[in-house]
Amino acid sequence: TPNRFLASLAPFIKRHIGEPWVEEMVIGCFREFFRHNISHYARPDLPCSFVGGIAVNFEKQLRMAAKEEGFLIGKLMQEPLVI
Repeated sequence: TPNRFLASLAPFIKRHIGEPWVEEMVIGCFREFFRHNISHYARPDLPCSFVGGIAVNFEKQLRMAAKEEGFLIGKLMQEPLVI
């Protein structure tokens, strides 16, 4: 599955996030996500919440991308709540 393959690259990216080009790449990918998936709802007044390790481990970059694209971040959770 593509999502698992991409997630398997996260530890490498996390180790090298201090490299400017790596951080720029991560922010750029998050910005693309906002432009291609979130902007269609045309509700920048509503915060976007995220569930998963990518959002949690790259919170700083996610918040920067959201701000640059004019969106607010709501809650970030590692795993969904199970009742």
